[in-house]
Amino acid sequence: MTKLQKKTALIKALKNEIGKSLLLGKNDKKFWLENADTLPDVTLENVIKIIKVKNAQVEAYLKTAIAKDKDHKYLIELKSKIKHIKQKALSIEEEIGKNMEEEKLKKELKDI
Repeated sequence: MTKLQKKTALIKALKNEIGKSLLLGKNDKKFWLENADTLPDVTLENVIKIIKVKNAQVEAYLKTAIAKDKDHKYLIELKSKIKHIKQKALSIEEEIGKNMEEEKLKKELKDI
């Protein structure tokens, strides 16, 4: 594996683990993703290992909590929160699309 292939694989693994992470904040995620290509491979490997361990811990905690949730109270709440987050993400995506279209139309009107 060439250095470039290794770096690409590390960045892909980092993106994957960061995407799963519930513990990293928005700014932390942004930092690691923006700086991944300039960081040494050993640093990326260590960060990936740490995030993997934390993700596994969170997953284990969630599985335990759901298993102990006999009346499905927490599961229902979790599904509700996920649905709300998806709806919010969709509305943000739609808003971005509208803004882009609006900017494109304004530019076209300027050009006329």
